[in-house]
Amino acid sequence: MRAFLNLAVKSVAAAFLLFICGGVFWIWYGTAHDTSTLPDSPSQIQSAENSVIMYSLTTCGRCTMKRRELTAAGIPFEEYFIDKDRVAADKLTRKLIAAGGRGGTIGTPVFEINGQIIQGNPPLRDLRKLLK
Repeated sequence: MRAFLNLAVKSVAAAFLLFICGGVFWIWYGTAHDTSTLPDSPSQIQSAENSVIMYSLTTCGRCTMKRRELTAAGIPFEEYFIDKDRVAADKLTRKLIAAGGRGGTIGTPVFEINGQIIQGNPPLRDLRKLLK
């Protein structure tokens, strides 16, 4: 009887873990394959006047998803990993302070589009609006 109870508890725990993992995958899959990430106008995106910089962390899942969105939309960008590149981290901190921020802890990804700093992992459609 005791062995049966142990097996039942382990089965319930495994089912719960699969349920949670499935939910996380579904959220990721739905976000990563959002059709709103398709380019509006190739001429707008390919413009040499646009400068798109993404400041990321190597461990940031939202940064990975945003990188995939930008690549799928055909938007060229530069990426700096602020946990590996101290110069880029210092540069970003100075820009955030100049834009009215306090510095300190930085939530990623942070974008600089044509000189304008955008924080808070904005949707791709909001980033597109800043392109020339």
